[in-house]
Amino acid sequence: MRALAHIRSRGASRSCLSNQDGAIMIIVMMLLLVLLALGGAIIALTNSSRMGTQTERRGVKAFSVAEAGIDVGMVSLRDAWPAEEGDLLDVDPSDLRAEFPSTVFPDPSRSATPFLQVTSYDNSEGSPSYDASGPNGVPDGRMYVESIANVDDYRYRIRALVERHFWEIKFPPGIAVFSDTVDAVGATKMRVDSENPRPVPPGSPVFAYSSNPVKTKPMNDVTASSPPEGTTFDTFISDQLLKSLRGIAASGITATGAVQGTYFENPSAAETFLFSSQARGKIVYVKSNSAVSFAGNTQIGSRDQPVVLVLDTPVTAENALDFRGTADFYGVLIVRGHVDMRGTSSFYGSVYVSGTIDSHGYGASPEVIYNQQLISNINRQHVFSVNIVPNTWEEYTIPPDQL
Repeated sequence: MRALAHIRSRGASRSCLSNQDGAIMIIVMMLLLVLLALGGAIIALTNSSRMGTQTERRGVKAFSVAEAGIDVGMVSLRDAWPAEEGDLLDVDPSDLRAEFPSTVFPDPSRSATPFLQVTSYDNSEGSPSYDASGPNGVPDGRMYVESIANVDDYRYRIRALVERHFWEIKFPPGIAVFSDTVDAVGATKMRVDSENPRPVPPGSPVFAYSSNPVKTKPMNDVTASSPPEGTTFDTFISDQLLKSLRGIAASGITATGAVQGTYFENPSAAETFLFSSQARGKIVYVKSNSAVSFAGNTQIGSRDQPVVLVLDTPVTAENALDFRGTADFYGVLIVRGHVDMRGTSSFYGSVYVSGTIDSHGYGASPEVIYNQQLISNINRQHVFSVNIVPNTWEEYTIPPDQL
């Protein structure tokens, strides 16, 4: 009986151990399933995170490119503001990559769509490409700039309203000539331009100031007289105004290579530029430690694009301007020192000389022709910057099938 009981006991123990082994196997299998599930979840999470990171990187890159497009658009508008029908914002995306070989900076777009598109349009009805009009029916100096980036087929669009700000250049109205002395063979003829609107307010006089007014020959409502007591060259051409003019000229080369104004310390280079078509609408500032002499027979400036020519020379310098044939000058002439005005051409606008104007060689044409419109064009011609109007920045992502 004891033996039988012992056998039964051993059988029961083996059965219990067998059951325990089965339970352990089940537990191990469950643990393996849990680990596999966790592994799969980690892999999925890692892939999702990697894809999210890639998407985020594409988004950041696309945003950065679009933001750069807005900046380039504003720089381009500063250099050439679209003011007439047919004018367009000129931004070439290839210029942004010109310094980078394609092996170092490949085209970020995977499609035929350019990686950057920058456009501008007016904030008026119809959204024309140029600054058409504002609330009062006149151009308000505001336009929208829109930049669309296509990076790794991720598209981002930014739009902002921008406005331009002008340098504070204010030449006084009603001054045809200011000079310490006018010395001429006969007399220097001066008149108001027949194509020029009268100064504001209507009927206000136009003066030719000189300590020797007998050497001027006023015509067509120009009044020749000695300057009012205490009035000097610095009264009209202050140091601050000269600094502003020099600042515009010195900052002439922009990021796109365009010329806003030009500062020269080499008179020969200044002469070449002055008689070129590039001088129109510019400020030409010449700083020289000796007298400057310019000669040519090409028109300088125009009624719509007058030139400001500054000769910053010693007060004793005997400068010479020999403009012959068709070399009429449109704009404002400012001379520190003396100037000898030769040739047969005329100066349309205003002339300011700290020393003596010595006039020789003119024919029947008037020498100085005051033009108020030229002065007004200069005062509103040179853009200091183009900035974003506050609270107008808009950002959008664009589905690939909508670009």
